Amino acid sequence: SPDPYNTKLLDVIEKSLFVLCLDGPAPDLGVTDKQSISGLQMVHGGGSRASGGNRWFDKALQLVVGSGGEVGCCYEHCSAEGGPVAYLLDYIYEYM
Repeated sequence: SPDPYNTKLLDVIEKSLFVLCLDGPAPDLGVTDKQSISGLQMVHGGGSRASGGNRWFDKALQLVVGSGGEVGCCYEHCSAEGGPVAYLLDYIYEYM
């Protein structure tokens, strides 16, 4: 039988508008420049052996923070056009 605590957590995630993904260290991704490493981490979290299970692609917006200081987002454009998402990220950046 399913664990009641896990069932409740999944229900909270399913009802959320967005998620905040707090990633651990990225494994060797086969690239050396920081921009490529950050980009790959934003999309797939370094794969299933790293933070890949920390992505929820059914959510319109995922805000990602990596343990190495990487910050970014992964979003589904069907439910949110790029303009409002860019405005939101600019607002967050200015606030920080």
